Amino acid sequence: MKKIVGDKILVQEQQKEQSGSIILPETASSNFLKEGVIIDLGSGALTFTGEIRPFQVKKNDRVLYDSGSGIPIEIDGEKYVLMKEDGIIAVL
Repeated sequence: MKKIVGDKILVQEQQKEQSGSIILPETASSNFLKEGVIIDLGSGALTFTGEIRPFQVKKNDRVLYDSGSGIPIEIDGEKYVLMKEDGIIAVL
């Protein structure tokens, strides 16, 4: 896979519930929130002053994110979401 650039984050969707996961009602989990693992990050967000603001999350973090916050993509049969950091709700 090529490198993610700029203020983007690549998250791999997690289909199976893992131990220690937050349990959500079916309506909430299927319609609004998803769980995933951060696979790669760009360099960070560019501020108005031209500086790069580093991400608050890091590679391999398990995250809870808004299902409408990114662009779903598929690479080699695996499902991913390309998003900005503000779509992430929590690090699990």
